[in-house]
Amino acid sequence: MGLVRIRPTSFDRRVAQQIAARARPVPEDIEKTLTWGADEHLLLGGAAAAWTAAVFFRSPLRAAAGHLLIVTAVSAAVPHVLKTTFEQVRPIEKH
Repeated sequence: MGLVRIRPTSFDRRVAQQIAARARPVPEDIEKTLTWGADEHLLLGGAAAAWTAAVFFRSPLRAAAGHLLIVTAVSAAVPHVLKTTFEQVRPIEKH
C-alpha cells in the first residue's frame, strides 16, 4: 500500500473502457510477448552478462557495459520506489 492513493479520473475510466471494448486475443498475445521481453529480470540479466563479458574479455566497451548495467538497475528500481510511494487505483480491475 502506497503512502499516497491516487484514484482514477473519469478520463482514466473512459480510456480503460475503450481499450477493454477493443481488446482482441491476437494483439493481446503480442503484447504479452513484448512485456515478457521487457521484464526487468531479463533485462538486468542481459546487462549483467554484457558487463561480465566486457570485464572478463577486457573489452574496450567496459565503460559502456558498466553504464548499461547501472542504467538498467536504476530503471528497474525506480518503479518499485514509486509504487511504494504512490498507490494508483486502476480504473477497471479484471477478476
